[in-house]
Amino acid sequence: LLASASGLTVAEIMAFRKKLRENGISFKVYKNKLIKRVVENRADAGEMMKLLDHLKGPTGVAFSQSDPIVATKLFADYASENEKFSLKAACYEKSYWDASTMKQMSQLGSKSAIYGRLISTMKAPLFKLVYVLQSPSSKLVGTLKAVSEKS
Repeated sequence: LLASASGLTVAEIMAFRKKLRENGISFKVYKNKLIKRVVENRADAGEMMKLLDHLKGPTGVAFSQSDPIVATKLFADYASENEKFSLKAACYEKSYWDASTMKQMSQLGSKSAIYGRLISTMKAPLFKLVYVLQSPSSKLVGTLKAVSEKS
């Protein structure tokens, strides 16, 4: 993830880094020339080459070994709280995200939450089928019970 952190105080950056570290994310400001050299020297740079367009002014780089959505959410939240901090772009699994895509991705929730919604969506038709199949038998049982109670 790339972000602009110009104008932030050292205390603000340190507090933000602490919050990121708690979530398994590292954040550091690098020289744009160094970032450019690293990206250009990658054999599999591909979509990462688009990040070079965002190397203007101080650039903070974050690396996440865990859930990228959590990192994106932390960045988007911090950018909304602090006008001196802004999102630039990101790359995840060879796909490029601009700032607007990062904001959209931050609203999805974590990977586990996305998987949970997917599984519940997949289970819904099965639960509806079971309900429909049980409904006639439960009505029959209810009717028979009512008849037996009358007698």
